[in-house]
Amino acid sequence: MRKIIYALLLLIFMNQYSYGQNNSDTTKNEFAVWSKNFWKTADSLQQIMNDSVKAHPYKGEYRFWISSLDKAMQSRTTYDITDSVIKVKTGPYDFIYFAPNYYADKVKFETKLSPKKQKQLALLLSKVKADTLRTIYTNMCIIDGCILHFCFEWPDKKMSSTVSNYYLEKMVPVIEFVNSIVPKEYRIWYDKKTLLEEMKGCKNILD
Repeated sequence: MRKIIYALLLLIFMNQYSYGQNNSDTTKNEFAVWSKNFWKTADSLQQIMNDSVKAHPYKGEYRFWISSLDKAMQSRTTYDITDSVIKVKTGPYDFIYFAPNYYADKVKFETKLSPKKQKQLALLLSKVKADTLRTIYTNMCIIDGCILHFCFEWPDKKMSSTVSNYYLEKMVPVIEFVNSIVPKEYRIWYDKKTLLEEMKGCKNILD
């Protein structure tokens, strides 16, 4: 799979290179910017490949993480939660929102879960595990806005989903759990009234 991705990227890169060589100085400058972004994307893809359960083994009962993306600011906040600890990290935005352990992330907050919170989390994730998740839920009428990527892992199961400007009721308890622990400045925005109102006027809903 990795070879296929890199082959496609390389093909696009070579086409852009040929185009840049045969056109104006402006086009060549645009190509220089594109080239820089190409290698950044390739680096991000490499991080995604490296960032797996195998590369980062975890022997607890479960863990999950959420990436909250901000396209406008080209940044993201990642919430990494195990059965005993929660970490909040910030980092750059691109393809790496699929990677919970990206090397450029910086830990902004970390705390141990109290016994009460551990029991609450265990019950919450048992319900998530028994449920189903589609790969993507998207309001295609909005480009940026509220974009969240969820990933849940157990020894025998893994579930992930990207929720973009879409109100998904089953994820509300997960968000509320995280928001009940992290500092105010890192709470995940997920307003039911606003999201449903935006969905109501859109005919292009992917779920």
